[in-house]
Formats: sequence, structure tokens, C-alpha cells
Amino acid sequence: MRGWRRVCGALVAVAALVTASGGAARVTIANLAELGFAVAGGLGCLRGARRSAGRSRRGWTALAVACWAWAAGQVAWTVLESVLGIPSPYPSPADLGYLTFPVATLVGLVLLAPPTSRLATPRRVLDAFMVGCAFGLLSWLAVLDMVAQGIGESGPALAVSLAYPLADVVLLTVMVLTVAETRDAPLRWGLLSASVIAMSLSDGAFAVQIAADTYVTGSAVEWGWWTAFALMGAAGLVVPRHAAAPAVLPGAPRSAARSGLLPYLPLAAAIVVAGGHTLRGDRLDAVTMALIVALVALVLVRQYLTVRRNQELVHTVAEREVQLHHLAFHDGLTGLANRALFLDRLEHAIAVADREHRTVGVAFLDLDGFKAVNDSLGHAAGDQLLCRVAERLEGVLRASDTRALARDARGGCPRRRRGHRHPGRPAAAAGVRRGARRG
Repeated sequence: MRGWRRVCGALVAVAALVTASGGAARVTIANLAELGFAVAGGLGCLRGARRSAGRSRRGWTALAVACWAWAAGQVAWTVLESVLGIPSPYPSPADLGYLTFPVATLVGLVLLAPPTSRLATPRRVLDAFMVGCAFGLLSWLAVLDMVAQGIGESGPALAVSLAYPLADVVLLTVMVLTVAETRDAPLRWGLLSASVIAMSLSDGAFAVQIAADTYVTGSAVEWGWWTAFALMGAAGLVVPRHAAAPAVLPGAPRSAARSGLLPYLPLAAAIVVAGGHTLRGDRLDAVTMALIVALVALVLVRQYLTVRRNQELVHTVAEREVQLHHLAFHDGLTGLANRALFLDRLEHAIAVADREHRTVGVAFLDLDGFKAVNDSLGHAAGDQLLCRVAERLEGVLRASDTRALARDARGGCPRRRRGHRHPGRPAAAAGVRRGARRG
């Protein structure tokens, strides 16, 4: 709680100080504040790396490198703007450090995500394309189209301006898919998700203002960057000591609703934004139409796979129920009816015989010396003997007769005949047969 108060207090204090300042002082304070937040975020991630092991340690280390790469770019930006007097230098060598941030962050998120036991399944691949297309459509309608029209000619400025939103699309896609499948550490993943979202919003606003030539250092655009580094550092601070490496996920996630619905949220947002453009009378260009067609196709394919998967699950459940029913009333070794099925058949046969004035025959067979077979030849030989006896009973009795094997409660052994001289695993087989009609 104390750490949260410090983070919130620092954000509010810096925002108030930058807002209250003006001129060169405002630019210098904003640049130094962004540098401080980036360095602090890297230190928080480094602390998370020291408390982790294996993949998690490498993941937090990559996030620390991402923050410090941005800090290196910020140092270059500060020197160009505050020392050399170049207002808002863009593009510049500082962009090398800035653009290293999404690459290192992507590596860190992949390493922090628990490895899955079903990599590159069709559903996951479709979700990746669907979420990526949805974020791409949102980015195109909100940022990329205006950037392309504002900068106009192709060149380094256009390439760098488009690189920031496109990198954010990739990060948002990976984040959505990871959160949809991740079970543990909801606070950490919530902070990391909020950090990526804050970074994406500021990057988008920055690209739009650069295209419109209205960006100035110290504007509200930078608040998202400050928040992103603060949240990323806080995520590293909440890592417990001796945190275990991410565990392998089983086939089905804990929350099927979250896993199934979360990839559709970016799609819903893209539909709302595209619908808003249409209602305002804006004409949808070729890129927007292509992304919409791709999204519709991906959704249809995903729904087809979902229906097919559900049909397979229903078929599997039906087969499993048949197997369980068979195991509940039959012996697992010989396939004969067990005690429960034998008693049920016997009661039914007696009831039918009383009603139709018939007789019922019950034969009890015991295997003498069965323990000697187990002791001398082993239990495998005893099991084979029981199977051979079951086969002979199948051959001499009619299909309408019931052949059963009674086992006692001690280790699954057949029930011993009371007073038998040879303890062990004698088989008890009963045949229920209807006799002739009583005269």
C-alpha cells in the first residue's frame, strides 16, 4: 500500500509541476521526469528479476532492459532538445532507444507468460490473428490513417511514426492472449496490462501530434508514458520472494468464459469504432474494408472450430459415460459381470420366474489351489488363469445367461468360499439360467 501511494504521489507531483511550469523550465522538467520514471521502472523490474528464477527472471530482466533502453533514448532526446536547443527533435537517434522498448517488452512478456502444453493450436493462432486485426483496425482508424495523411511523403519520419503504433498493436495482442490464458498473479498481469495500454495511448497521441506538427514536450501526451513506467515498475515490486517459474498450463484454462470472451473485446471495440465512422458519413477506405473482411473470415473460422470442438467433447463424454457404466457393472480383468450386476440380474430372474412359474438355476464355481498358482507363478499367471476360466464360461453358457465374478474388498481379489482350506484368489462364477415352466 505504501508503494502505491508513492507511485501515485510521484505521478501527481510531476504532473502538477510540469503543468505549473512554462517555457524552457517546463521542457527540462518534463524530460527529466520521463527519464526518472523510465529508470525507476527498470529498477522495479530488476527487483522482480532478483526475486524470480528461470524464465521469470529472464522476463523481468528483459522488461528492465526495455525501460532502460527508453531511458537511453530519453537521454539523447534531452541532450538534443535542452542542450543543443533543437525543439522536439524527430526523427532522431533517440528513436533507436524508444523503439527498442517494444522489442524488449515483447521478449519479457513472452518469457513471463506460462508455457502452454498446446502451442500453436488452431484456436490460438486464430485468436492471435483476430486480436491483431482488431487492434490493427482500431489503430488504423484512430492513428495510422491520420499519420499517413499528415506526413504524406514516405521517408524516415513516416516509417518511425508508423512503427510506434504498429509495435503497440503487437504488444496489445500478446497481452490479451496472455491474460486470457494466465491463471496466476492477476495483480502483476493487471499492472503490466495497464502499463501497455497507457504506453499505447501515449504513442498513438504522439504519432498524431507529430503528423499534425502540434507536439510539444511537457504536454499531457507524456502522462501515459510516465504512468506506463510507474505501473511496470510496480508490477516488479509486487513479485514475492523466491517466486517460482511460470508453470505449464493444462489444456483447459481455469476460467473458460474469460479465455473465450477476452479475445472478442478488441473485436467489439473495432466494430464500434468502425460503426461510428460509418454513421458520421466517413467513407471506409480499402485498408479498413480489407481488415473488416479479414475479421469476419477469422470469426467464422473460429466459430466453426469451436462448434467442431464442442461436438468432439460431446462424443468423448458419451463414450466416457459408456465406459464408466461398463466398469461399474463388470470386472475389469475378465469382463464378466461383477457382484452388483449379478445380484441385480438374480433378483430380476427370480421375480420373472415367480411371475411366469419358471425355475432359476445358479451355479457357484470355486478354484481350488489358486493361491499356489499366484505364489509359484506370480499374479500375472493367476490373472491369465481367471481369464481362461472366463473364456470357458463364455463358451459353455448361453448368451441369455449371466456370468459373474465376485471379488472381495481386499485388494480386488475374488471372494473366498467360506471354510475353504486354500486361502488366495479363488474365482466365484455364477450362472443365472431360466429353467422350464413349472407344471
